Amino acid sequence: MCPGTLFMVKVVNALERDYPFADNVHPIQSFANMLARQDTMGFYPVAWSFLRFATRHPLIMAKERDRYGEWLLGRVIREDDLALALCTAVQAEDAPPLSIEALRNSLGSEDDLAGFILENWSRLQAAGVTSRLEPESSNVLGDAGANTLGKIAKGGKFDKESLQLAARNRAAFHEQTEVVVMGHTHIPDDCAVTHKAWYYNPGSWTRYVDLEAHPGVKLADLGKEASFPYSLKYVRVDAPGDGGPLVSSLETFDEQAADFRPAS
Repeated sequence: MCPGTLFMVKVVNALERDYPFADNVHPIQSFANMLARQDTMGFYPVAWSFLRFATRHPLIMAKERDRYGEWLLGRVIREDDLALALCTAVQAEDAPPLSIEALRNSLGSEDDLAGFILENWSRLQAAGVTSRLEPESSNVLGDAGANTLGKIAKGGKFDKESLQLAARNRAAFHEQTEVVVMGHTHIPDDCAVTHKAWYYNPGSWTRYVDLEAHPGVKLADLGKEASFPYSLKYVRVDAPGDGGPLVSSLETFDEQAADFRPAS
C-alpha cells in the first residue's frame, strides 16, 4: 500500500468507530498534525510515522533534525521492557514468538521504525503501548519544537496547488487534452491549467472539513458530522456538434454551509 492508503486503513478507519467523520478531513497531512496535538492520547508516534513514511526524504531533515525517531529507536534498542512490550503487542496468534533480538534486527533505521508503527498501529493501540511511545519532552522534537511535524510535511504536498500542478503536467504531456478531472479529495476546485485545458475537481459527495481553513479542529469535533458543510458537485462536459472545443463546467447539485463550532 502507498503511505496514504496504509494510514487510512490502519489508523483512520479504526478511529471512525469513535469519530465517524475522521475520514472526511483534508488535507491528510494536516490530519496527521492534528492527531499529534492530541495531548496524552498516544497519537504522536503514528502521526510522525505517516509523515516520515509519506515524504520519505523530507528536506527538513538536513538542517533541522527531527530527533524523535532517533530518540525512540534508541529507546527500543536500550530498553528491554519497551522492546518486549512491542514484541508482545504485535505477536500474531499463529506465528512463532517474536524475540527482542529479531525486533531490533528488523528496525535498522528510522524509516523501518516508521513503517513498523504504521503497519502495527491497531495492535499497539489495543495493547496500550502507544502512550509509551509519546515524546517525553520537546527536546526530542528538534529545534522547531511542536512545529517539527509541520516541517516534515513540507517534504510532500497534497493540497489544491499540488493537484493543479499534476493536472497541468498531465494536460501539457497530452497536447490534445481539453478537460482534466480528479476527485475524492473532498475540496472542490476548478481552474485553467493550459491555454486549452481546464481542470475540475468535484470533491467528494459527502460532508468535509478543510483543516487548513479550520486549524483549531480537534479529534473530538469529528464526532459532529452534521456540523460540517457539504457541496455536491459534478463535472458537465458537452461536445458541440460542429467539432469545436468541448464546453465544460463544474455544476452544483446541492450544498449546505457549515455550522461548525470547535470543541472548547
